[in-house]
Order: sequence, then C-alpha cells, then structure tokens
Amino acid sequence: MHKLSVRNPLSDSVSFEVHGAGRVLFTYRNHDKVILIHGFNTPPNEANASYAKLLRRVEKRVRIATPTDFFAFHWPGDAVGGGTARNAVSYPARVGPANHSGDLLAGLLEQVDPSCRIVLVAHSLGNRVLLRALAHLLATHRVAPGVTHAILMAAAVSEGDCTPPGEFSKPYPSTRYVVLYSHSDRVLRDAFPIGQSLFGPRSSGQAVGFGGGPTSRWRDADSVETGLGHNGYWSSMHALRALDVAVGRLQPRPIAEGWNLAERSLPRRAVPT
Repeated sequence: MHKLSVRNPLSDSVSFEVHGAGRVLFTYRNHDKVILIHGFNTPPNEANASYAKLLRRVEKRVRIATPTDFFAFHWPGDAVGGGTARNAVSYPARVGPANHSGDLLAGLLEQVDPSCRIVLVAHSLGNRVLLRALAHLLATHRVAPGVTHAILMAAAVSEGDCTPPGEFSKPYPSTRYVVLYSHSDRVLRDAFPIGQSLFGPRSSGQAVGFGGGPTSRWRDADSVETGLGHNGYWSSMHALRALDVAVGRLQPRPIAEGWNLAERSLPRRAVPT
C-alpha cells in the first residue's frame, strides 16, 4: 500500500500539495488505483490499521482483474479528544480541512492517465473529502474520466448538502456510487447532529451514512443498509463486496444483491474475452 498525504508535517493543517511516497507512482504508473480515505478523529497509525484490515481481506478473497495499486490517503481530520460530546463540538473545525483536502485530491485525480480506473473509498468525514474532490472537478470543468466507483461508508455528510442547491447534489459523470449506511450507527445518530447544528440550516438533515438519503441524489446508486456500527466498515463484508465489484472479476450487477446473506466465499466468474 502506497502513501498519499495532505497533512502538513509541521502542524495539524492541510499542506499545499499532495505528498508522500506514492505520489510519483500514482501519477506515472498506468495501473488502476484504489484510494482509501479515513474519517474524522483518525490519526495516521489508526487509519493505516483500518486500511490494513480491508486489504488483508481483499488479498484473500478478491481476484483483482487488472494490475491495481492501493493508496492510503491521509488528511488532518484529528479531533481534540475527550469523549463524544467534545469530539462533536470539534468536528466543525475539521470540515474546512476536509474541503481543502478534497480540492487537493481533485488536482491529483486529473493528472491520471484516462485509461486507468480509479476507485475512491471513504469512511465518515472522509466522504466529504471524496465528494468535495468530485464536486471541485465539476465546478472547475476539469475531468478525471477514470473515476469509475465512489464507495461511501458511514458518510458524515448531511443530506442537505446532497440536495439541490447543496454542493454535493450533482453526481460526477460515469461514476458509480455505492452508499453504505446504517440506522444502528450511534455516532451519526447522536454526535453528528450536535456538530452539524453549528453550521445552521444550510447543512440540514441527518447524515447520509445514517439514513441513506436523499433518495433523489442516490437514485442511481447502490444503497445498502448494513446494520453496522460507525467503526465496523473497514473490516466488513459490505466493503469487501463493493471493492470486489469495482476491481474484481464479478460481472456487473446490482451490488445490493445478496448483501444480507451470511458471510461466505465470494463467487468467481471469468471475465468474457
């Protein structure tokens, strides 16, 4: 797994560009790419541990169809610590860095060769980074045609932001969205509204990762009620299933098909030639 970062090494702010050991590889090697984006209050070591959980399962259970590189994306989403209430209050201070991080990610995405497929996978407030990157490309009329899949896990983004005229209300062309949400997510049920209320009515509504809405925005997406707690996604079958469809050898079909079955070996299908 290769590192990409927008963390300023000297502070808790966003750097002026994407850096990290994987930076040159991302731009110049014509492999498909999967970018993993952590959420709020997740320092680098915890983010890497979460990414590793998913990658271990991918290595064991997904037949990747083409040469694919995985990238660990780090952004300054740290909280001050001190429990749910304190983290909820500090959450708004991380929204600005998430937006800035998304803008920097957009600049990186447009440099990739159009023949490469790009899969974005985000958790919690990291979904703001993901959605901001795609919104930034739309707003600046720039293109990253290789972004084929955007997998949103427990998205700490309000449904109001995804409803017109919200900044994330327009889908990025040719990108298949997967929305993994849970009514059992206590963080998004209890803490998210506290932090979100500080933004006022412009960001109204429950979290996308809690309710799976708005229906109008995700009409063409694969939306799945996972039943998971907030931190249960990276090691889940739901994340694995979504990645298997995005980079594996499964035939295209509705991702939601068979999600609620007990854990089992994934079917293997040869890609027609």
